[in-house]
Amino acid sequence: MHTQFQWAFSFFFLFAFCTTSPALGVDVISISITSSSSGLGGFEGKSEFQIRKTPDGYTGKLTIVDIENNFNALIEKGLLIKKQDSKYEGDTWTANTEVITPEEVVHRLKNDVREFPNISIPDRQIELFIKGLNTPPMTNLKISQFKIDRDWLRKVARELIDEMIKPTDNDYLLLNSRRSQFFEKLSDLDKAHKGISSYYSSVRWSDDYPEFKSVITFSDGHTIHLASNSQKEYMIPWNIKNGSNEFKTYDITLSKALNNLIPDNFSNKNRIEGNLNKVFKEQIWSSEIRSFIYGEEGLGLEDEAR
Repeated sequence: MHTQFQWAFSFFFLFAFCTTSPALGVDVISISITSSSSGLGGFEGKSEFQIRKTPDGYTGKLTIVDIENNFNALIEKGLLIKKQDSKYEGDTWTANTEVITPEEVVHRLKNDVREFPNISIPDRQIELFIKGLNTPPMTNLKISQFKIDRDWLRKVARELIDEMIKPTDNDYLLLNSRRSQFFEKLSDLDKAHKGISSYYSSVRWSDDYPEFKSVITFSDGHTIHLASNSQKEYMIPWNIKNGSNEFKTYDITLSKALNNLIPDNFSNKNRIEGNLNKVFKEQIWSSEIRSFIYGEEGLGLEDEAR
């Protein structure tokens, strides 16, 4: 039961939140979205998506610094050539100093830009994005929003097992004999929910350093700022500054609305889109997978077969 103080606090919070939102009838006139992450060779890939309201509707211009694309372009133009290195088995590349300096190669990797102008954006995508920004924040992670039920869990578990157990593998008979037990372990719903909670609360680190920033400007001069440097799927939590109100939200509805707004080749789009299948297969189920492959006591398959 809510106390009088709790109801009063809730009312005040919602009032404060709503009064900093744009007034009804105010239009979005521009949305600036930038995103970056480290990629090939540690160089930073960057994307900028500038959306403007025009008489014909919303139009976006996408600008991309794609390190991998720039690297391949330099190879195709003969500006990078293969270098023999006995210490390294793979291909190594160096600047073709007959036509370009190493410094120029680095500059082009970091700065060569691809532009995609005149991208038409339906009004509905803008509306859903603004609605997500103005939704009262989800200040704590809610597992229920991921809709991880037993049917979904079993589907992903079955996919993983089918990927791991192939009739052509030498260990097929042994692994297949453990299939049912492995499937039941992966299908533990309570453990799955705890795994998701642990995933989002852990400090797992990756070296791509994602960053995302957006500024939404309205016709009355009001602005909303959105930012995240989260390495987690959906890039939650999001940091929002709406007028004088600053807060975090773990609401993936905002991530989904943003994912529908940005183009396919936008930096960090895959992370914003979210892929919980990958999280379960690569992280949450990692101990079960090791146990499945090596046995409960960590024995190799050959030892166990004996």
